[in-house]
Amino acid sequence: MRNNASVYDLRENIDYQLIHSDFLKLSESYSGEIKFPEGNQQFDAVFLSPPWGGSGYNLLPEYNLEHIYPEFNKIIQKSVKYSENLMLFLPRNTSISDLVNRLAKHHTELIGDRRKTELCDFLGEEDPLELTIEIEQLKYGNNVTALLVYTGDLARIEVKEVVAAFLDLHCQNKYQVEA
Repeated sequence: MRNNASVYDLRENIDYQLIHSDFLKLSESYSGEIKFPEGNQQFDAVFLSPPWGGSGYNLLPEYNLEHIYPEFNKIIQKSVKYSENLMLFLPRNTSISDLVNRLAKHHTELIGDRRKTELCDFLGEEDPLELTIEIEQLKYGNNVTALLVYTGDLARIEVKEVVAAFLDLHCQNKYQVEA
């Protein structure tokens, strides 16, 4: 990242911090060395690429997150202490239902401030219980190589799009949402 910042002449325009450590032991090994953005005790985002369990992952028809070590739920639980905006780099054959079920356990931490405000305004609720994630397929040529999963404010799906799609799919056009 440092090299990319200097190549694109961004070195002075961005504030970033790279930490190379065992993620689950981060607070122990870097106590006091983590520099949070001014006036905040969280990072803007956390990128995670947990170990997939070796090269055999691609032989499975569907990859369940139980194969990730350390345990996926522990990784997420630790991550949301630093940010609700997560980017997860996962195998292309990851079970989407397994992923959603595991992330749903952390929905209150993963909603994100922008989305929470947007939902509260749209639904007229104080504290919506909705988790929105965005899943992107990374391709090399015509082949999917991996998935990138976004949570919090990184999930760029608008609430009106979700509601309109739900109504269209489940309510046979009885209701309309203005865009």
